[in-house]
Amino acid sequence: MGRLKSGEIRRVQGNLRYRILSIDKDYFLIDTGNSLWIRLLPYLFWILPNPGYQIDRKTAYDLISSHKGNPRKGVQYGMIGGGIAISLSGSLVPLVDQTNFSDSLLLNIIITIISLTLISLFFLLFVKNQKKRLKEVVDYTKLPKEEIRISRPKFKHIIRSTFAHLFPLSLSVLFFAAFIVEGNLFILICGLLMVLIFFMANGLAVDHGSYTINIK
Repeated sequence: MGRLKSGEIRRVQGNLRYRILSIDKDYFLIDTGNSLWIRLLPYLFWILPNPGYQIDRKTAYDLISSHKGNPRKGVQYGMIGGGIAISLSGSLVPLVDQTNFSDSLLLNIIITIISLTLISLFFLLFVKNQKKRLKEVVDYTKLPKEEIRISRPKFKHIIRSTFAHLFPLSLSVLFFAAFIVEGNLFILICGLLMVLIFFMANGLAVDHGSYTINIK
């Protein structure tokens, strides 16, 4: 059994992957991108333990309040990468139109699968880049590690996380279904944007606020 404590979680400045947890006078760096399944199913944040690396107060303050991690550069890379992934996906539609294949429904399904693969690969590279940028500031992998799990999240937190998780996911499914039938490029781009928002918003499961923390 772990020990339950009350703690506060803050975002790392300019880095969507990491959070700072403060409990009493102890500080931990939480890696929310450690597991792909947790990123896809944010409810697992409240069920499975997350690795927490113990850091000192100064490091915690610097990560919360300063620009040491070069957040603007990370955001720029994210926007550029997402734009490239969506542009590559969009270029498939006019290319297929020129081939005059008879089964347009099957081709639209193939385009949808390829587009989802591209946007997923972009997100994985984006998350990996966030880890690389933070390790330039502090190599947390060599620090003492605890298993940290958020226990008993507040009801409003569950509602907010559920909405942020299901709303873009539901819209993306509708957009992709419409694209498969209609073959409209704008609908495909809207679907890809919703998938991107879905990936980015999943970190809201561990966002600013006070939590009951289970430390093992």
